[in-house]
Amino acid sequence: MSVGQQSKQKVLFLKGTQPLKKIVPTSDQFTSWKNSDIYGVWIDDKKVENKMLEQYSNVDFDQFNVSKLYGAAKKGKKYSYQVNLMTKEYYLKYNKITIAESGTKMVFRN
Repeated sequence: MSVGQQSKQKVLFLKGTQPLKKIVPTSDQFTSWKNSDIYGVWIDDKKVENKMLEQYSNVDFDQFNVSKLYGAAKKGKKYSYQVNLMTKEYYLKYNKITIAESGTKMVFRN
């Protein structure tokens, strides 16, 4: 089916998302995240106190994301950045689920 023909259809096919790539934080990054005045920390989708990082090493994580907080997301928080970390076990589980759900999706439109 051509792109023109596809655009006239009431069904849209979307390719599923691919899992996030493995990325291990450096020692310096990991150490900086212990500062609760700057960073809020989530491990495996759960908010934790920054001091919990003392129980880990940077190589205990296979994925991370750091995002700056703006507007309402910043309100009432002393930190300005949110750090999301995935432990090795959590990343494996996330990866399996994401790959299993990465097939083409069918969406109906008006």
